[in-house]
Parts: sequence; structure tokens; C-alpha cells
Amino acid sequence: MKSKLETFFLTLLIIGFLVITIFLLFPRAPISLLFSLYLVVILATQGLEKAPVAYMMTGFCTLLGVFCLSQIPESEILVIPILLLTLWGCVFLLHYHLERVHSRRHENLLQKDERLKRNKVLRKEIDYYINRKKELLSRANQRRQLAKAARELGSLLDPQKILEELIETAQHLFPKERVFVSYGQNPDAIDRYIIQRRQPILVPGDLFKGDPLMAVPFLAHHTGAGILRVGGKPGKTFAREEIRPLYLLGSLGSLSLVYSVLFNQVFKFPFCDC
Repeated sequence: MKSKLETFFLTLLIIGFLVITIFLLFPRAPISLLFSLYLVVILATQGLEKAPVAYMMTGFCTLLGVFCLSQIPESEILVIPILLLTLWGCVFLLHYHLERVHSRRHENLLQKDERLKRNKVLRKEIDYYINRKKELLSRANQRRQLAKAARELGSLLDPQKILEELIETAQHLFPKERVFVSYGQNPDAIDRYIIQRRQPILVPGDLFKGDPLMAVPFLAHHTGAGILRVGGKPGKTFAREEIRPLYLLGSLGSLSLVYSVLFNQVFKFPFCDC
């Protein structure tokens, strides 16, 4: 829109310049007045930041002024040179002013870009520390959940209650995910791998592809008692460090199951007085 307005005003100024030129060639008004109008038109053209057009007008005006010197009375012979000098002086002064304005504008743009870059870097640092804080708070919450689970599991001797506590704690650790226990009744490839290797697994990974899933075994006397699974539906992929608290929880469950089995064995062992 601004460009169209500038083009429109420039066209009007050029038309005005041509009209003044025609009046100079066929004078019906004082030549000094017409040259004064030249000054207004040329300075307005330069004010639109069309310096090449303004200089062309000024050069043409100078040649026309020399041509008109022979057509004016001797009493006004100095008027044309004075007007031309005034015109050139105003053109150069306006050019100098516009150059300074452009220079300041350029400096302001550079400073603005520099501020934007600094703000961008600062924003990245702030976002980093905010995310870091969230991560630390999440880890602290996981530690509290695991510590609570350790106390609860240490006081349980019923295997069913141990499994319920494992599922509940895992759900607290990953509140937006599906948590369930697989006992190997209908083992899939992941269950078979975990039962065989007794190692946690993260999906998708090098071995298995599919929906995001974390799975860890919990054992009783080196025998697989079950597999604790988190996820298993389309969504965000788990990071490798997220499986660590789940693995620790599975280890706590394994210890509790071992203590539960030992307690039941001791409780059922027949004692006799000898």
C-alpha cells in the first residue's frame, strides 16, 4: 500500500515538473516564480526517497535555467543563478539529512536485531533452566514414590498385595500411562525375551518396534514372577532414563516377593521339640 502511494505521488510530481517546464518554454508567468515551483517539486521528489529522479530533475532544471538566461531582463539576471544555487544547496542538504536518517535507521535495526538475538539466547537459557527444574522436580517425586514403595513393600508379605502395590506405585510414577502386569500366560515376543534374559526392555528400540512400551521383570528366587508393563499404546516415545525408576520398582518388588516366599516357608515349616 505504501509503495502504491509513493508511486502515485511521484507520478503527480513528474507531471507537475513537466507542466512547469512547458510554462517555462512558453512563458506566461514570471520565470523566477516558475523556478521557485521547481524547487518545491524537486525537494518533494527527494523527500519521497527518489534521489536519482530528483538529481535528473535538478540537472534538467539547471540546463533549462542557462537557456532561460537570455530571455529574462537584465534586472533579474541574477535571480536564476541564485535560484539554481538555492536548489542545489537544498538538494544536497536534504540528501545529507536523509542519509543521516537512513544511517540512524540502519543502526536502530542493527541494535534491534542484536537485542532480539540476545533475547532469543536468554529465552533459550530460561527455557533450559525451567525444563531442568521440571526434570529435577520429577526425579525428586519419583524418589519419594520409590522410597514410599520401599517402605510399603517391606511391610507386605502377601504376594497379591505386593503386586497391587507395584501397580499402584507404577501408576503414580507414570500417571498418564497404562500400567499392567503380565504373568506370561500368553507371552508375546517381548515377554519371552524378558523371561529368557531377565532384563528390562524399551520399545521401540533395537530389538522391537511398535507402540511405546517399558517392561521390567520382577523375580522370586531367580524365577520370573511377572512382567511389569507401562505404556503399550500410541503416543510419546519413552526416554531411556525413564525406565530406570521402573526397573528399581521391579527390583523392590522382587525383594518383597523373596521375603514373602521365605516367610511363608518358615511359617509352614514343622517345628518339633527334640
